[in-house]
Amino acid sequence: SLTINDVTPDDEGAYLCQANNGVGSGLSKLVQLKVHVGAHFAHKFGSQTVTKGQDVWIECLSLGENPIAIVVTRDGIPFDPNIDNRYEVIRNETNDAFGLRLHIRDTNRRDSALYTCSAHNRYGSDEYNHQIIVQEPPDIPENVRISEISSRSALISWMESFTGNTILTKYRLELKTSANSWQSSDTSVETIAGNENSFTIRGLKPITSYHIRVRAQNKLGFSAYCPDIHFTTQEEEPSGPPLHIQVFPLSARSLAVTFRAPAPETRNGRIQGYYLGYKALEMDTNFMFKKLAINELSNDGNQQNEVNITSLMANTKYAIVVQAFNG
Repeated sequence: SLTINDVTPDDEGAYLCQANNGVGSGLSKLVQLKVHVGAHFAHKFGSQTVTKGQDVWIECLSLGENPIAIVVTRDGIPFDPNIDNRYEVIRNETNDAFGLRLHIRDTNRRDSALYTCSAHNRYGSDEYNHQIIVQEPPDIPENVRISEISSRSALISWMESFTGNTILTKYRLELKTSANSWQSSDTSVETIAGNENSFTIRGLKPITSYHIRVRAQNKLGFSAYCPDIHFTTQEEEPSGPPLHIQVFPLSARSLAVTFRAPAPETRNGRIQGYYLGYKALEMDTNFMFKKLAINELSNDGNQQNEVNITSLMANTKYAIVVQAFNG
């Protein structure tokens, strides 16, 4: 007997078996071997990465004995090329192969998928998988929020959205005061690594209204900006003193103190009132303080204020201090 392991089409043909023992003419037998080849693919996997808008071709060439049938699925779901005129299927059949060529025009993100060609005939079946990755600029960052707002800083956070099927390289953050446009030279720009999803904004001014926006970037370009986020920083204690402090004697036991509010850029909020302190210079005592609310003064605090101090000691020098407060 003759055993052929791992039969291939090359083994097909006529085999002659002869037997002879030296007596007579001997015996012979002609055996015809027919090799049937099941449907199979020479390669099992392929992939393509393209930019949105480019065309792609998927080649599914099944070898084997015809008739061969090929069915295409996309991410495991039967694929019907007739649903979109961007798809075109070209079939080609030879004696020992059947080819299917899928042409996808003007690719978009929906075409990113695993395409599987399943071939079968009477003698076997096989699969070929082809991964298509369509890349494009990313989508707008999602769920952009401002939190942890203080007088000088705030935290902005966001969620990664569609990356464009490639790595995000960075985020671009722009900040401006509400009074300015985005084209203003005062607009500040921060660049944040693409694997981050939050950033602490520092160097802000107290009680100031800001707008902020952010966009993502990958190797193909930027997303659009997210809608503007508006926030206002908190107040903090005034960083400058009241201005134009003057002291006038009213009598032997009383003084008049006049002053104006701190400079606007040092108020850091709405001035709510003042602490007025006084003590005798030649005595080792602490300052005595009076708390003066704005509504106790003669005006809103932006003009000159006047406060009288009474019940003082006669013929005595006094030190006077005035401190503004807000919040």
